[in-house]
Amino acid sequence: MRLTLLWICLFLAVANVASQYCSKIKDGKRIRYCCTGYKRVKNECKPYCPRLCENGKCTKPGVCECNKGYKKFNYYRCIPQCDNCTNGFCSAPGTCKCNRNYAPDATGHCAPVCMPTCQNGECVAPNQCVCKAGYDKDATGQCKAICVDGCDHGICRAPNVCECLEGYQKVNNKTCAPFCMDDCINGFCAQPNICECNAGYAQESHHICKPICETNCENGECLAPNKCECHKGYEMIDGKCEPICTSGCLNGLCIAPETCICNEGYSMSNDNVCAPICTAGCENGICTAPETCACLEGYSMATPSICKPTCSYGCPNGECTAPETCVCNKGFSMIDLNVCEPVCANGCTNGRCAAPETCICNKGFSMNAKNVCMPICSQGCPNGHCAAPELCDCNVGYSMTQPNFCEPVCTNGCPNGHCIAPDACECNIGFSMTENHICEPICSNKCPNGHCISPETCECNKGYAMSTANVCEPVCTSNCPNGQCIAPETCLCNKGFFMADSNTCVPTCSNGCPNGQCIAPETCECIAGYSMFEPNICEPICTNGCSNGRCVAPDICECNEGYSMKDHNICEPVCSNGCAYGICIAPETCKCKKGYSMSNLSLCEPVCSIGCPNGRCILPETCLCDSGFSMSDPNICEPICSSGCPNGLCIAPETCECETGFSMTDHNICEPVCTNGCPNGQCIAPEICACNEGFTLNETKICEAVCSNGCENGKCRAPEICKCNIGYSMTHLNICEPVCSNGCPNGRCLAPESCECNAGFSISHSNVCEPICSNRCTNGHCIAPETCECIAGHSMFEPNICEPICTNGCSNGRCVAPDICECKEGYSMKDPNICEPVCSNGCAYGICIAPETCECKKGYSMSNLSLCEPVCSSGCPNGRCILPETCLCDGGFSVSDPNICKPICSSGCPSGLCIAPETCECQTGFSMTDHNICEPVCTNGCPNGQCIAPEICACNEGFSLNEAKICEAVCSNGCQNGQCRAPEICECNIGYSMTHLNNCEPVCSNGCPNGLCLAPESCECYGGFTISHSNVCEPICSNGCPNGLCLAPEVCECDKGFSLKDNDICTPICSNGCPMGICIAPETCECNNGYFMTSANVCDPVCSKGCANGQCILPEICECNKGYTLTDRNVCKPICSNECLNGQCKAPEICECNQGFAMNTSNICEPICSNGCAHGQCLAPEICSCNEGFLMSTSSKCEPVCSAPCNNGQCIAPETCECNDGYTKSMQNECEPICEKCHFARCVAPGVCQEGVANSTVMPSFTTSTVRKSTKLAPYIDASDQEDSDEQDNVSSGDYSDTHITMSVINGLRCLRRCFNGTCQRGKCLCEAGFVLQEHDNEEICVANRSADGEEQQSAGYSKYMRLYTIFAALSLPLALVILYLLCHISCEKTYNVEKRDFIFAENQVGLSQLSRNVDIIRMP
Repeated sequence: MRLTLLWICLFLAVANVASQYCSKIKDGKRIRYCCTGYKRVKNECKPYCPRLCENGKCTKPGVCECNKGYKKFNYYRCIPQCDNCTNGFCSAPGTCKCNRNYAPDATGHCAPVCMPTCQNGECVAPNQCVCKAGYDKDATGQCKAICVDGCDHGICRAPNVCECLEGYQKVNNKTCAPFCMDDCINGFCAQPNICECNAGYAQESHHICKPICETNCENGECLAPNKCECHKGYEMIDGKCEPICTSGCLNGLCIAPETCICNEGYSMSNDNVCAPICTAGCENGICTAPETCACLEGYSMATPSICKPTCSYGCPNGECTAPETCVCNKGFSMIDLNVCEPVCANGCTNGRCAAPETCICNKGFSMNAKNVCMPICSQGCPNGHCAAPELCDCNVGYSMTQPNFCEPVCTNGCPNGHCIAPDACECNIGFSMTENHICEPICSNKCPNGHCISPETCECNKGYAMSTANVCEPVCTSNCPNGQCIAPETCLCNKGFFMADSNTCVPTCSNGCPNGQCIAPETCECIAGYSMFEPNICEPICTNGCSNGRCVAPDICECNEGYSMKDHNICEPVCSNGCAYGICIAPETCKCKKGYSMSNLSLCEPVCSIGCPNGRCILPETCLCDSGFSMSDPNICEPICSSGCPNGLCIAPETCECETGFSMTDHNICEPVCTNGCPNGQCIAPEICACNEGFTLNETKICEAVCSNGCENGKCRAPEICKCNIGYSMTHLNICEPVCSNGCPNGRCLAPESCECNAGFSISHSNVCEPICSNRCTNGHCIAPETCECIAGHSMFEPNICEPICTNGCSNGRCVAPDICECKEGYSMKDPNICEPVCSNGCAYGICIAPETCECKKGYSMSNLSLCEPVCSSGCPNGRCILPETCLCDGGFSVSDPNICKPICSSGCPSGLCIAPETCECQTGFSMTDHNICEPVCTNGCPNGQCIAPEICACNEGFSLNEAKICEAVCSNGCQNGQCRAPEICECNIGYSMTHLNNCEPVCSNGCPNGLCLAPESCECYGGFTISHSNVCEPICSNGCPNGLCLAPEVCECDKGFSLKDNDICTPICSNGCPMGICIAPETCECNNGYFMTSANVCDPVCSKGCANGQCILPEICECNKGYTLTDRNVCKPICSNECLNGQCKAPEICECNQGFAMNTSNICEPICSNGCAHGQCLAPEICSCNEGFLMSTSSKCEPVCSAPCNNGQCIAPETCECNDGYTKSMQNECEPICEKCHFARCVAPGVCQEGVANSTVMPSFTTSTVRKSTKLAPYIDASDQEDSDEQDNVSSGDYSDTHITMSVINGLRCLRRCFNGTCQRGKCLCEAGFVLQEHDNEEICVANRSADGEEQQSAGYSKYMRLYTIFAALSLPLALVILYLLCHISCEKTYNVEKRDFIFAENQVGLSQLSRNVDIIRMP
């Protein structure tokens, strides 16, 4: 049964092949060719379809058969088939690609997509949600649960399920009320964990409210609003609790029970009495009052704290060291009682001693640098010196010509100059000094051909004459025509002339005047028959020109190099390698066909206009992507990154480039970059830091520590931790105050080491505040500002006016009598002589520090009404500050963050922002449509749909969103040749009419006789007819009836001069038969393909690429000249018997070496090593292989190898060491140190012995380095050697102690040595195209693949196929008889002749394609 099926298949195949071939009889022979509707493809006749079979294959002429998984769309196009693809389109067989806003669900069907997702609802259409029961859409379109009773201070989690917010709890199982963890003492819970105080109470802590007393109950306790009780040791005085001191406080103040504090300027003594303080002491005096001293007898007040001794007559040039006792200053000596005079140790010649070591000169003298009085000469003494007042003495070489005027003397005088120094002359203008110190005249032109006799005056030499320009010029009696006189009686010819006999200049033509004569410099005149084509070049004239050649004689051309003579004086270009995909337009220059361009290798390569980045162009406008790239758009290869490159861009395969603001932290992971590193925080986006707790972002986007109360005069180093600046110190929590090391008595410290003095004090150089007394305190001394020390019991406040003294002072008052004070305005007497400031309105939450001036307590600040009000750093916008850092929000606002009151909007402002109580502001893309309801805005209004999000429409049923985001009507079956005007309603285009439901068919006004109307006014004719210019179907004669008229389908009538052959073709008559061609017109031949017509009307063969170095004997077949051989590309290449290894054969037996190689005497290309290869051989350009016993060093030199170490010596030749100085060879061939005398000891270095060790008992130590076993590494070790040698010996190699050679280097050198015409990869040589790896001199190298090898392979292939054909013929013999019978049976009685040329594929359905089933169609080729 199987054998029967096989025979049937073979029969059908042969029958099918038989139907594809037609034949004709020519010259008594039957010629086979492809039938109509078939084309020859690779020596086979394949059916032809005019339109490509998209997604199918052409099985019969004009018949497409769809590929598996595709279905027919029209006669030439197949579209993919999917079982169910609602809301999508079938992009490939069985692959449904969902429409926009649709995505595959779990079942694989395209379901609508809602963005955001349709939580608590169902997505019924793109971006259209239907909420579940108990849910309703909010302003953002999300389905939210509904709580019927509301859910204030909570979240409606599910229908009628209210979940209180954090900090709230259910009351009566319905309302969410605030909850405070601690009970609110004297208050109530107003917000979660926030208590509000009752009236008359104020916040002490977050849950405790204390009663408020307007007097603040200092030194007492406020038991209830405005009700105080004093502490023990205090009593109520004028509504305040004041301390009690039973013994009083003289010169002080009672500050606590039985505790005094001394007044300013007093301190507590050992007997608990306030004594006055003099901070600087009272030198030679006693302290009588604060900062007030009284001097002892014999002393007077120098400063407020120092009493100095008094000397009645003073101590000029000395110091009073005790009453009436002087001591001279340094440099002075006592000459009389208490009289000190200056001392000058060297005396004062010509002067007197005015101060220690200081002289004052007498009249006529002045002091020099050495403190000596020298005489003065008022006019000076130039060239001399002042010997006495107004008397000069001349220096050597000068003489006195006038009183006190010394002039230089020149012994030889100064001709043409003047004497400027002893024996030194300066030349006059127009003269210059010679080496002999003689002034000679100057001529600026140097007097050529003459000499200078005076400034700018020359005298000419013999044979020269003076020109008008004061220049000596030579004299020639002949005047030098066509030249110039350059020396007496000597001419120099002008440019373009040369000297002939008799000193005559004749013209010169540098290139001669071939075919002409020189008539002027560089000017020729051509002889007859030649013309001037370029200056001075006479060239022959060829009447018709010499295109691509040169005229070598009149009317005789010679072709340029690269051109050959095709006809008389016609030169055509030669391209030796042909012009694949182009034409030869110049020697060795091809012009590429459309879609191809010339490469660097002068080959026509396909052009892809965008360049095929990351790929290669394989056909015009067709790219093939490189590995790691994929085609995105046509011919755009984009790299593939499996990670997707979040926050970046895929720039190369598996290589991402981060976006701006991101950097690569891990493989293809881009993380945000913050240039400052986000100290004390973390980088969450480019240049955006999120600060850690206790830190906040400053203006420079750096996380700084937060100190809630600030850090004045310091810097916040950590949350709530300040560090004071230099010069400041921490006084109490986070308060930095300036430090003044002296304490600033009589002032206050304003800045580090900077005091501000109290009124009446001024700062001294030592930064001490000293008192100021404007009237100097006559008969006293200034002890305080404007305060003088008077007689006992009084003090001075105006000059010479003393007022009574009040012992304890009158702070904030004045002393009106001894120890009796009167308070200043704004002060009142609390205790005897104690005035305190009065604040009429009290100082609630503060202290009265001056009249009507309060100082607020911590956490309070002074208001414009001079009241201490609590401070809230946030400012309590939309609220008020009721306690320090505690806000109470206004109605309609609630506290969200600490002390931040935010407005309340009951609707929640979906898609908006609550900007005021019950007032929303919509986000971008939304607008207010109803009270506090923000709805999305679509600028086009969403016709046929509704706006569900900003600029996003959801179309009504029967409409869909187009690319312009407009809802268009949908017609499910499409509207071919029309437009969908409404759901399922089409409107036909112009030229079409509606035939039945929604089908628009074209209209042809003439009715299309003999055809069908395919498009408006466009007919498609029936078989046997074709359309004319007038849109009329006319009959077809498949051969076109050339030279005749088509009367009916396939019926021709021939023109005159033509005859109708058996195949119904009108053929011309040529009497000569047209060998190697065909008769195309009466007595007119056309050469066959591959031949061209010569001038003798003979068809000669054509070789399109030419036959350089040969001749064309058949179409595209060359026969090479001697010394050349034909390649498989039909190119004659020169033969070089030595194969031109490392070079190219340019001509028979002539090689041209590759770069890096040079030709030796044996005509062989050898590699070049520019530095030579001493002790080795050059294997490749600039690559040496060392000889045996040598090894390549790091400096690329072959150096000898010694397997044993050359300790204390050098390896100078293979296995040969030379010892260093001081060393000698031992019996073991090792270098040992030389010691002349080393008895019973070991010689460890030249001339150095080591006691206790016999000589030569221990071998000298040496260092080793790792090298390979073999010394000839580069040429002979390959990768297999490396794998087999797991262990390597450690040996010393003399100068190679620091050299480590790895096998990878050895393999690389070995491969480089042999891998020419190839590429080294992992130590192996991969040959280029056209080369094969062969063994040569025990080495594998890449050699050219000879054509003979290809012929042998081809011959072997032919032999293989012949054997197959023989077997097939033996098996097919029985079948052949059956097939022959069948072919004879199906043959028809009549034979049709059809010409192949000008065949139009119109017979496919009615014409010969139907007829071919019953008759044998024979078509002309």
